[in-house]
Amino acid sequence: MTAAADQPVLDPPDIRVRPRSVHRAARHGHTVPEREWSPLGTLDSGVIGRVDGAGSVQLDGARWSLDWWIGAEDRWHHPSREASVRQRCVGGSPVVETAVRVPGGDVVSRSYAVQAHAGDWRGTAVVVEVENRTAVPVALAFVARPWVLDGPGALGSVSSEGSTVTLDDGRRVLLARDPARTVVDTGDRVAARLDAGDDDHGPAGATSEKDDLEAAFIVPLTHTAVARVLLPVGAGSGDAVPTGPWSAPDLDAVVAGWSAHRRAGTGGGEPSVSLPEPDWDDALEWAGSVLRVAGPDEVGSCLDRHRRVPNGPSAAVRSAEVTEALARLSAPDASVPVARGLAEALRLGGEVRLGDRTDGTVALLHAVGAVLAGQTDPDSEVAQEFVSPAAVAIRRLRKGRGLAADDDVTGLRSSAVRALGRVAAALDRLGQPEVAADARSVANVLAAAASAVWTAASGTGPDASGAEPGVRSPLETALAARSALRRGDGAVALANLRSAWSGRVGSGRSDAEIRPSEDGPEHPVGVLGFDVAELAARTNALIDLLVADGPEGPALLTAWDQTWAGQPIEAHHLPSAWGPTSFAVRWHGDRPALLWEVDPGGGDEPVLTAVGLDPTWVGRGPEGEGLLEAPKVESVVQIRTGGIRRRGSSG
Repeated sequence: MTAAADQPVLDPPDIRVRPRSVHRAARHGHTVPEREWSPLGTLDSGVIGRVDGAGSVQLDGARWSLDWWIGAEDRWHHPSREASVRQRCVGGSPVVETAVRVPGGDVVSRSYAVQAHAGDWRGTAVVVEVENRTAVPVALAFVARPWVLDGPGALGSVSSEGSTVTLDDGRRVLLARDPARTVVDTGDRVAARLDAGDDDHGPAGATSEKDDLEAAFIVPLTHTAVARVLLPVGAGSGDAVPTGPWSAPDLDAVVAGWSAHRRAGTGGGEPSVSLPEPDWDDALEWAGSVLRVAGPDEVGSCLDRHRRVPNGPSAAVRSAEVTEALARLSAPDASVPVARGLAEALRLGGEVRLGDRTDGTVALLHAVGAVLAGQTDPDSEVAQEFVSPAAVAIRRLRKGRGLAADDDVTGLRSSAVRALGRVAAALDRLGQPEVAADARSVANVLAAAASAVWTAASGTGPDASGAEPGVRSPLETALAARSALRRGDGAVALANLRSAWSGRVGSGRSDAEIRPSEDGPEHPVGVLGFDVAELAARTNALIDLLVADGPEGPALLTAWDQTWAGQPIEAHHLPSAWGPTSFAVRWHGDRPALLWEVDPGGGDEPVLTAVGLDPTWVGRGPEGEGLLEAPKVESVVQIRTGGIRRRGSSG
């Protein structure tokens, strides 16, 4: 798979300071930027900006970016060029921390979105704070640059008064205190002037007809000191203009707030896991936060016919993965606007026309199921708004529409079965038994069709990407993991899951990759710098492995790796159609003891399985424990692919 033809081709950079995406491409011998960044935003605002792998920040719609350079005792360090750069998320939240090694230790930048106050202004903003963890003082430059994160931008005017910097698009950069020195110049002169100690005192002011201004605002940073800057978004409330001094929640408050949001959807317990796999412990926490911010925007992009089409699976698959992940993470706060947007896109014939002309019916069902999951009053505004679109979507699938011929390969047909099950349960609670029964009937037909595909494939199943082996995007890798779990190929599923998650918590993924060349490895260069659908798919795959929805209760540990034998495993408050589910594995010699707890919130007694550990084991009841048989080496089990039935029914 190659980069899109309309992507800008950039001249290879020399010693000049360029965005990390440009530097990385040049280092690997490519001219197309290697886009990779993480979204910044709040639950109320959605995505308002992004931060790249070197800590540079760009607000949505801005033609400039804010960089940070460190003046250490040896030289000025530019994170976009430094090999010592490391990045991670903080506390499972969309707070991105970037560390750069300089003589004496690390200097660390953190970027996150907040609701802030700046004079009379109130609104959403990005905070960038930099901490000196070295043993000696350093100089810090906040640099407004005529570059966006993946190529040339524009900056035509810069002026400052005290700690307030105004740029040519009317946006402001608010420092926490007045800068000690400034350097404003055109072209690539600012870095050279800093190297030479050629700086100024007092306010800055300059214009350029070529829109190539660059402005550095330098503050001293002593040992353990933290410097902060605020990037307000929009005009805020009323006619107020953001001015200093400003205030915003600190890092600890932001991280604690995200933890509270994740707990809110699972009965007061935050989803968490403890597994013998690197990164997986942090995976669900971070994914749950980021998808709440970026998921609704991604579905909106799938609806946009003017969107620059990403490589790989269709908008129908992308939107279904995102809406299912939001449903499984119990995020009704994010699912309501998504369901509303998809419902508004319904056409007279029931089609949800997405931007690439594929059908978003499955995505609509996932979103509506998530919104209706906690509803019990049929007369509530939410029920009145979303029951009718659900019925239209169910009727469309019953007529054989809404799914394409290749949707067995992409997994969209199986996704529809899961969405119908969630919607049917919600409709029962809302006093709509006929529509719920219709949903189950359609689900049973689709499930039988999906099972026939895996049976015909003799247990090998098609690749979820539809691509040749070894030629797939990260999104297709995540879909392949889900595909392998459905057909019971645990080894393939785990290999794809490890590929999807290894080292990826807290950083973005590209939606396409350059293939390996003769002179080096492959490198991501996709249309997207962060693929929200890919994050949703690998999140769904990880949840599939830990807790899937069986026909009568949660299916735990649907695949197993022998390297996990003898090691403790725990999962707490994982979402399932049967309620928040927790379990733990302890060992008695080579036999696993499984302890579980399900909060079904009423309804029938759940029936649990753990086919990865012991295909013969069955557990009953909302809580209990059982001693299972020792896992068989290299055993392959088939996850039951059946229909759904109403709780309490006998058939």
